[in-house]
Parts: sequence; structure tokens; C-alpha cells
Amino acid sequence: MAANFDGAQNLPNPKEELNDLKQKFADLGLDDTDFVALQVIGSPYEMSLLV
Repeated sequence: MAANFDGAQNLPNPKEELNDLKQKFADLGLDDTDFVALQVIGSPYEMSLLV
């Protein structure tokens, strides 16, 4: 597996408006469940589970 620098440059900004973020996920064929699941990954709560 290799890092995708171009893909990383296209990540949505977490400070964008909720509807804009949801639309970007929808444009990729992802639904609200996917949106919520992927937002939790890497959150402070998720990281605390690794300690």
C-alpha cells in the first residue's frame, strides 16, 4: 500500500459547513451512515481508545 498525496490534498476541511461535507460524501456514493462513521475515526474519543 502506498500513500496517495494527491488524494490527501482533496480531503474535505472539517470546518466546512455540514451540508457541504455531506454533499462531498454523497458525490462519492457514500450515505449519512458512512459520513458519521468516517467522522468518528480519528476523533479524540477514538484516539483515547487506543491508549
